[in-house]
Amino acid sequence: MLLLPFASAGASIVTNAFESGAGAEQRTFGLGDDLTVQVHDLGTLALQAKTQGKSLILYLNSIPLKGLKPEAVDTNTGVVRVHLERSSDKKTRDAWAMLLGRPSSLKREVTVSVGLEDQTPVETTAPLCQLIVIRPWRALVLCLVFVVVFLWFRRQARCTNMLRDPGPDPGTGRLRPFSLARVQMAGWFFLTTGAFLLIYAVSGGMDAIPNSALALIGISAGTGLAVQLQDASKPTTEQQRTQLEAERKSLESQSARDLQGEARLAEVKRLLAALPPSAFSPATQGWLNDILTDAQGYSFHRFQMATWTLILGVVFLIEVWRHLAMPEFDGTLLALMGISSGTYLGFMIPEKHSSQQSLPG
Repeated sequence: MLLLPFASAGASIVTNAFESGAGAEQRTFGLGDDLTVQVHDLGTLALQAKTQGKSLILYLNSIPLKGLKPEAVDTNTGVVRVHLERSSDKKTRDAWAMLLGRPSSLKREVTVSVGLEDQTPVETTAPLCQLIVIRPWRALVLCLVFVVVFLWFRRQARCTNMLRDPGPDPGTGRLRPFSLARVQMAGWFFLTTGAFLLIYAVSGGMDAIPNSALALIGISAGTGLAVQLQDASKPTTEQQRTQLEAERKSLESQSARDLQGEARLAEVKRLLAALPPSAFSPATQGWLNDILTDAQGYSFHRFQMATWTLILGVVFLIEVWRHLAMPEFDGTLLALMGISSGTYLGFMIPEKHSSQQSLPG
C-alpha cells in the first residue's frame, strides 16, 4: 500500500486502480472484469459510510455507479474490489450509458475513484485507466454475422419475391412490385436485430426488447398479415375469367332470355374481352415507386406510413447509439403509427397498384 507523504491524517485518497489478477500495471478493464482500487486511509471512509448509513460506491470520470456495490472492502490493506457489470438497475444503466454511449472507439480514458453514495468522490492520484468500450473479437464476430445475413437478405430481396406483393409472376426476367408492408416489416427486423447486437457488443448484456419496440414490430407484422389476407380475398384475373366464363355458358344455355338476361350476357362478354392475357401480372417499377404508388400514382396514405416508419426508425437508431438501450416510445407515437397503418389498410381494400391500371372492375 502506497502512503503519500502529503496526505493529511484522516484524508482518504485513491492511489491506484487496476484489473484484478492482471497486476498493478494493467490499467485496462471493461464490463465483466474485476477492478481493484487502492485507497489510502480506507478505514476512515468505511467508518463514514457506516456512520451515515450510505453505501461505498465506485466513481468513473466522477460518474457514480449506483447499485454497483463492492464485492470486498479490506480496510487493513486499503483495497476495494468491484465487479463491473451493467445491471438492470436504471441508475447503473444510465451511468454506463454516459460512459459507453456513442461507441466511436475501442477504449476511453477514465479516472477511477470511490466515495459515498450521493456525495462527491474522494481525491484520486491514480494514473488514468483505459475503459474498454468494445471488445474487438466480440464486435468483429457479431458484425460479420450481421453483414453476411444482411447481404444475403439484400440479394434475396432484389432477386426474389421475398418482399414483393403476392400474385402470379409477371413473366421471364420481371418481378412483382415491392410491398410497403413487407418492406416495413424487414426494416424493423433489421433495426431491432442490429440494435441488439450493438448493445451486446458493447455491454455484453442481453437487454430485453422494450414494450414499445415490441409494439412497433407487432404493428408492422399485423399490417403485413392484414395486407396478405386482403390480397388473398381479392379475385385474380384467372378467377375472374373462370367466373365470367361459367356465367356466359349458363346464360347462353338458356333457350329463352328476357331483356335483362340479354343485357347481362352482353356485359359478361364485354368483361371477358376486356380481361388482360393470362400471362399479365404487374411488374416492379423500382422499390420507391412500388411502395409509394397505387393506380392513381403517388398515394398520400402510403407516403404517410412510409414517412412515420422512417422517422421512428431514425429516432430508434440515435437513441440506441447514445444510450445503448432500445428507446421506449411514447404511447402517442405508437398510436400515430397504428393510425397510419390502419389508414393504409383501409385504402388497400379497393386499391390496385399503378401497374394494374388496365385491369377492369
